[in-house]
Amino acid sequence: MAAESLRRAEEALSRAESVLKDVHARLETAEQTLRQVLAEVSPVFTADVGWDRKLEEDPATFRRKCGERVVMWKGKEEARLKAEEREAEEQRHRARAQGLVEVSTRHAEEHQAFAVRKEQERGELTRARAALLHGRPTAEVRAELQARLEATESAFEQARERAEAARQAAQVATARAEDAVRARTEALALRESEGAALTTLLAERGTTLEAVRTLLAFDAAWREAEARALSALREALAQATAVLAERSERRARHEDSGPPALSEQDAGAECERLRAEVEARRHAEAALHARLEADDTARARHGTEAAALEEGRRAAEVWKVLGDLIGSHDGKRFKVFAQSLTLDALLLHANAHLRELARRYRLMRVPGHDLDLQIVDGDMGDEVRSVASLSGGESFLVSLALALGLASLSSETTQVETLFIDEGFGTLDPETLEVALATLDALQATGRQVGIISHVSGMAERIGVQVRVVKQGGGRSRLVVEGDPGMVPPSMGQQEVA
Repeated sequence: MAAESLRRAEEALSRAESVLKDVHARLETAEQTLRQVLAEVSPVFTADVGWDRKLEEDPATFRRKCGERVVMWKGKEEARLKAEEREAEEQRHRARAQGLVEVSTRHAEEHQAFAVRKEQERGELTRARAALLHGRPTAEVRAELQARLEATESAFEQARERAEAARQAAQVATARAEDAVRARTEALALRESEGAALTTLLAERGTTLEAVRTLLAFDAAWREAEARALSALREALAQATAVLAERSERRARHEDSGPPALSEQDAGAECERLRAEVEARRHAEAALHARLEADDTARARHGTEAAALEEGRRAAEVWKVLGDLIGSHDGKRFKVFAQSLTLDALLLHANAHLRELARRYRLMRVPGHDLDLQIVDGDMGDEVRSVASLSGGESFLVSLALALGLASLSSETTQVETLFIDEGFGTLDPETLEVALATLDALQATGRQVGIISHVSGMAERIGVQVRVVKQGGGRSRLVVEGDPGMVPPSMGQQEVA
């Protein structure tokens, strides 16, 4: 065991010696490399005496100072290069400036010669202008020309506007002409078709267009006379036809009756008797006719009195109607009549409010019943319905319209300023509820006080001042007034009631 340990120790020592030799070899190589590097960089530090000793004593400080020197040298090198570049750039600028100076000198000489020529030309133009302007100042001539130019431009603008208007008018006229041509073509085609139809119709009636035109050439008086004559002929024809039918019937009956029962002598006597009877009746007719003429004469003679009598009867008719209205002993008929007049005024205002609350309905009185009401349904073709056929919400809206109409009835001495509405809002849909509340807001804006008694919670947001009843137990409650302080009377607050 000891021999094995010794062997292992010898092997480890051998490996250590090998590593040590390798390290020494590397150190020698590094020292050679260091000496070579120091020999290469030594010319750089010729001015720094003892630089190798400083490197050996404090390598970090020496490297830091060398780094600072390198940075400084690089900065100086960059400054030198920039200075050389600036010098070269300045050389180029000086060369370019020299060229520009030469060009400017040449241009100045040319401009001088040009100015001399222009001065000569200006003198000539001045003399020519003086001859043209007759010695007038340029400003005056320029102002005159400017005024003429503005006038010309204005005239041109007006002419352009007129031309544009004329062009538009021409376009409109062209369109109208095209429409007229198209309408004329259609009218001609319609005239041809209607003419053919008229010719066919007249041929079926057995006449011609020329005959119809001849008849149409007569005036209205001739046509009326012909119409009367034709009517007379038709009446005469009808009368003759009726007489012929009656005579034919009488002849047929006579032929069917057989020989007469009277003998020829009795028939002669009977004829004499009938002639006497006819003559007597003629005398009676003449007497009656004379009496009728006498009566007509008397009526004509008493016409003024009859007219006065008729006027008196018409005047008495008014008093008769008033007597029928107020003639009862208890005055009930007159009271109902007066109430019906008030009801008419109430319905006028109520229907105005109902148009905002329920546009579908309209109130009216039942004919023959002065104080009964009925509903006209506009959505059902103005069907007349009983107020009992309305739903709960509709009945509330109608009642609200009547209440608002009653509030609208006012006179110089009496005015309804306060309106209380008890329940009914819970039967309305949200849209109808919004319309009803908006109407009550508008009524309140006119100066009237509107009080609403309701349990609908959604109405609390729309009511400015609220009087709430809060239970306290023991049969007692407390009134709490909530709302805008400016709208709550000072005398109202929290009050306790039994």
